[in-house]
Amino acid sequence: MKVQLNIKIEQKDLKLVRKISEKRGEGVADFVRFAIRMELGRLGFLDSDEMKALGVST
Repeated sequence: MKVQLNIKIEQKDLKLVRKISEKRGEGVADFVRFAIRMELGRLGFLDSDEMKALGVST
């Protein structure tokens, strides 16, 4: 089940996220979801298959 999350970030960070998202051809929400998953993987909170799918080395 997906839920909505509201966050506050610095304006300069939002501009950078928008710029990167646009260059990748994705939305800001997709970028943020991917960044969260990458950090969860880096911290070891995902199983090995999920980490492999993200390209996170174990």
